[in-house]
Amino acid sequence: MRRTRRGNLLRRDAPVRRLAGELGENPDAPLALAGKVSSDLLATIREHPTEVAELLRAVHGLSAKRVSPFSRQIRDRDW
Repeated sequence: MRRTRRGNLLRRDAPVRRLAGELGENPDAPLALAGKVSSDLLATIREHPTEVAELLRAVHGLSAKRVSPFSRQIRDRDW
């Protein structure tokens, strides 16, 4: 498969995102199950590789209930 079409890089996560959208689901879980990372997350990882790795290692093993308040604080810039 060609990686470019009409000069634009194809988004490898597009089919999974489309299907998840049609099902009304968040695409992150099916992407992870497929061994893929969303293109927006990949861009963040490339921009801040050390910080993202540190953050992921820190939350590894924590429940969603424990992680959610932190992600909301970061998302809302409430610190």
